[in-house]
Amino acid sequence: MFAAQLKLMLNKKSFQISFTIMMLAACGLPAYYAVSNLMAGNDISHVVSKQYAYIFNANSPIAEYISYLIPIIAMLPFSTSFMTESKLNYCPLMISRGGIKNYYFAKALCCGLGGFAVFFIPAVINIIINQLFLPFSNVVVFYQSFADMLFHYYNPARSLLKFNPEFTMITLFVEHPQIYNLMMALIMGFLCAVFALVAYAVSFCLKKYAYLSALPMMMVILLGEKYRALCLSRVIPIEKFINLSMTDYAITESMEGKSYLLFFAICAVLIVGSLFVIYKKARVHI
Repeated sequence: MFAAQLKLMLNKKSFQISFTIMMLAACGLPAYYAVSNLMAGNDISHVVSKQYAYIFNANSPIAEYISYLIPIIAMLPFSTSFMTESKLNYCPLMISRGGIKNYYFAKALCCGLGGFAVFFIPAVINIIINQLFLPFSNVVVFYQSFADMLFHYYNPARSLLKFNPEFTMITLFVEHPQIYNLMMALIMGFLCAVFALVAYAVSFCLKKYAYLSALPMMMVILLGEKYRALCLSRVIPIEKFINLSMTDYAITESMEGKSYLLFFAICAVLIVGSLFVIYKKARVHI
């Protein structure tokens, strides 16, 4: 059943379109930096340094806009497939071959795998391209963040960062930036798998409006951004700030105030809630 659903997903145009979009972004961003540098008449040493050219770096021209599109792109590969198959009367045929629960949960697994692959594979290819073709230099994207400055002035022999648990992630960035980017790519893939699973569960409720199933996670992202804006405007005391923008946890050099324990707890709740909805749907189908 899983193999049949996986083959179906790989042949869907929506999966191919979303994967192509992310691959174009992953390959196009390093080319954009290189061409911009060439047009400015500079040599290769003036191109953005390889660790900052990562597609999901907070300062890149892509990450600024893609945060709000992530739930939509994660939904496209397979999350609305149940409604499409229902309209085509394809569900009874698949269920007769593998059983009701196997059908629903194999589809759920493919939804998560599709959301993961569409983001993780292009991100890894982007990291490889950056590592192979871009220089290691002092050039940042737009401005120097705290992590940027640490990277250039960090001395492991005398730095207290290694012994401060609050700076574990920053220490990894300044010592092994591409490993840090790879870890962020894994987190991004995981987050998009969660988004895809939630969209699949929500599509049962929306039925013929299944293409709106990305809206709940878009609302979660927008509420996180609104909470951040209230903290920055001092409506809510800045001392109580916790980063609730879920996409920030998968974007390098994004705003601080992160609690990865909270992030994974929220993801766990979303996964369990989605699986419960899928289980209930399978029970009703019986």
